[in-house]
Amino acid sequence: MKFVVTGVLSFMLMHGLSSSGSRVFQPEMRFQQRSQLRSMPERVNGLQDWQSECKEIFEAIREGMLQSSMGRFSGYFASQVRITLPGGGGGYYSASQAYYVLESHFKERKTLYVEFTSFGDSEANPYASGRIGLSVRGAKEDAQFYTSLSKTEGRWLISEITIY
Repeated sequence: MKFVVTGVLSFMLMHGLSSSGSRVFQPEMRFQQRSQLRSMPERVNGLQDWQSECKEIFEAIREGMLQSSMGRFSGYFASQVRITLPGGGGGYYSASQAYYVLESHFKERKTLYVEFTSFGDSEANPYASGRIGLSVRGAKEDAQFYTSLSKTEGRWLISEITIY
């Protein structure tokens, strides 16, 4: 499976701004420009409830990475998140620390694309992995990413994000 974002998303979506210009957190993604975005396909017979919840989170992660807007998915962070980034930098972080670690990482990079290439849809350990293209001071980098979820107090939450 391959997912590609093409075209230019609106400035407000890119920067997570409301009509008043203030930043907003949007955990549930509603895409207004479907022609510009190919989202994760539904299964023929539909998804189970837990799979739909996980799909929503993976979509939020993809959008947040594309827009360098960690607020798109920081509301889904578990109390402890394992983060591993290229060039060192990694460990377990609280939800608020994880937000700032990722924000700092993506502040220095422009995301060119995010493609999911595989999903683990075991209810015990749902994950998504794929490729991410970044531009760092004009140089293009291709990297892999992996993210996994865990269920805490009845909610699916992000327990790991690795970019390598």
